[in-house]
Amino acid sequence: MSKFSLIAMGGTFDIIHHGHITLLSTAFDISEKVIIGLTSDEFVQKKGKTLFTNMMSVSKT
Repeated sequence: MSKFSLIAMGGTFDIIHHGHITLLSTAFDISEKVIIGLTSDEFVQKKGKTLFTNMMSVSKT
């Protein structure tokens, strides 16, 4: 089966759960490259959710 050349996807992924892992694994299985966009901390807070990781600390690693 031929792979897609690129898949772009986005999400919050905070906290990562089995569904996220399945989604990401499938994307990497069917595409040569995967671009993952992450929602901002502000977006998560506006939805009334608790932040478990700080986006800026993750992006520096």
